[in-house]
Amino acid sequence: LFADQELSDWNIKGFLEWTQLNFPLGWNEEQVKKAADKTIPEEDFNDTSFILALPDTKQRAVAWVFYNEVKEAYNLKASFEEEGFIQSLERYTILSSIDRRWQEHGRTAREYRTSSIRAERSASGIQIRGFS
Repeated sequence: LFADQELSDWNIKGFLEWTQLNFPLGWNEEQVKKAADKTIPEEDFNDTSFILALPDTKQRAVAWVFYNEVKEAYNLKASFEEEGFIQSLERYTILSSIDRRWQEHGRTAREYRTSSIRAERSASGIQIRGFS
């Protein structure tokens, strides 16, 4: 979806593919168009103020409707799980993601340091040889 474009110029197919991959709600093109035509009063964005950052009112309407449908589906799913299970799963997922990113950062930093040291040694003519 792009700002300042007519609805017919939106990449609705791409949007639907992304939503189906990440939030399989079964949306179709007609639902996107119907959502874009809704008028959402600003006071309804109370817990979705991030949507107000979108530059186009039609985009805001689609995002708001989509967000609320995802939230409703999430709450429905959570209602069938044991109490506390969803929160534990969320905590585990977030902490695992942070840990994975931290490990990647550590590897990248080590690789950068190693390549910087090699470049400095090479530029200054210093070579380290092993002795047997």
